Amino acid sequence: MSFGYTPRADLCQPFYLKVEFDVDGAVAQQSFYRTVLSVSEMVPVAARVLSPEDRVSEDDIRWEERRLSSTLRPPVRTLEFLEDKKPRSTIAAGEILLESFFRTVPLIRRGDDVVLVFQNDRLRLTMSGKSLSSGSKGDRIRVMNLSSKKELFAVILDEKTAKVNF
Repeated sequence: MSFGYTPRADLCQPFYLKVEFDVDGAVAQQSFYRTVLSVSEMVPVAARVLSPEDRVSEDDIRWEERRLSSTLRPPVRTLEFLEDKKPRSTIAAGEILLESFFRTVPLIRRGDDVVLVFQNDRLRLTMSGKSLSSGSKGDRIRVMNLSSKKELFAVILDEKTAKVNF
């Protein structure tokens, strides 16, 4: 016996489960059953009302066992997911925090002053620079070395620092 369902099926909503009955390695019968599952898991829930201006921290959430309303809209799974994000709109207290509720906020914006780090195994140099594009932690952005006026690419480390690979 084997069973399956369409890859994009929302397992929290009614769907059809295909069941195949095998005899001697061949499909003897194939049936479809209308199925509804109750899917629960430990999820983050807003401990207070969260506004679009808020940076969400560990104190703003609590973890609870809750029934999911959809498997196609996943909840936030880790606190790291929230590091450079803010709510897209107001989130009510007690609401499950879904990944789709958040937007990435640039750590560095175009025109920001940044510290450029040039580093290899034996040498570390820092100098002043200016961001020529916006980005979040780990993003590759264009920057200008203010001493030489050269444009370079750098990876954002934090809100004031970008590492230039050379």
